[in-house]
Amino acid sequence: MSRCVSNLNVTSKKAAYSVFVGREPGVYETWKEAEAQVKGYSGNRYKGFPSLLEARRAYRCFLKEAKVVTESENKPQKVKKTKPGVITGVDVPPWNLD
Repeated sequence: MSRCVSNLNVTSKKAAYSVFVGREPGVYETWKEAEAQVKGYSGNRYKGFPSLLEARRAYRCFLKEAKVVTESENKPQKVKKTKPGVITGVDVPPWNLD
């Protein structure tokens, strides 16, 4: 996200808000609408923009970057073949339990 929004010149008056992480992520035209999506939401991410166009552009860019991350996480993982009776990926004590 940082590459998408860091080059924008943001002034003190905001015309629109992009809610990247919140109850209902999206672009909102008033702080009251955006605040309702982020207030009390743990880990929220949002930013105000001087125009609705910039807010939409930043939100679309965020979605593109988030999609790339999601696609890589959804790739099937290779299953490692092991010997019969060997359990992997489980925390077990280092001693034998007979």
